[in-house]
Amino acid sequence: MNNIKYLKEDSYGYKKRIHYLLDYIKKNKNVKNVLEIGCGTGFGILYPLARHFKKISFVGEDIDIQSIEFANQKNSLSNLVFRNSNSEKENYTYDIIIISEVLEHVEKPQKLLLDIKSKLSDSGILFITIPNGYGPFEMVSTLMRILDFFKLTNKIRNFKRIFIPRITVTQNNEKSNYRISDTLADSPHINFFNFKDIKKLIYYSGYQIISHKNRTFICGDPIDILINKLNLSNLNSQIADYLPNILVSDWMFIVKKNSSKLKKFKSPLNFWVKFRRYLVGKNI
Repeated sequence: MNNIKYLKEDSYGYKKRIHYLLDYIKKNKNVKNVLEIGCGTGFGILYPLARHFKKISFVGEDIDIQSIEFANQKNSLSNLVFRNSNSEKENYTYDIIIISEVLEHVEKPQKLLLDIKSKLSDSGILFITIPNGYGPFEMVSTLMRILDFFKLTNKIRNFKRIFIPRITVTQNNEKSNYRISDTLADSPHINFFNFKDIKKLIYYSGYQIISHKNRTFICGDPIDILINKLNLSNLNSQIADYLPNILVSDWMFIVKKNSSKLKKFKSPLNFWVKFRRYLVGKNI
């Protein structure tokens, strides 16, 4: 196995996310195949894992054609393939299915979870990561959207770059700490879950939570550049482990199918959700 220690943490908990799943695979030797739905370019999770676990088959799929084409161009691993969503109808199950930073983008999150159940093996797990819809990241993102609407964003960024030069992220390999973007798609958040909501969505969709973990404390432009520049990414990730779930930016869950009765989940539609969707609708 190749060493995965070369991975560098960032303000979004990139390394922490991979290691959370990597630790599960190491403890469960029966894992034979992995599917990521909404994989983007594949370099966020699949490529590092596929390079580490050579005997496991990895499949990434996404609706964004540009991201999949890019992933296929860059992929050099024989145990990793990329495809467009719905490009292949298969009667096949997976030991691990990943939906990382996906549920906040889709119009019908419960339907997605229900559809995944038929693809998940009886002993398999679903790995979910999702932002706290009311956490630091979403607050920073909302502020930046408003500043952008008033054409103040570029002025702030230009002032910031007097002190903090921009770093271009281009590559992910053992000789470089730069990494390829997770996706080439521009897909705004339309769902905003608190911790109670996401647990309810999981349970109502016929899953049980095996474990969960806070991912990172604060992130989002321009905060992330400051954190990365000052080498605070590891501390930012570690702090999240000791904070209440309402104060962190993102959560990670490992869940399994169960036989509980399905219930209809109604996505929250409070003032905050309506306001954020309004900003998205106005391209703010």
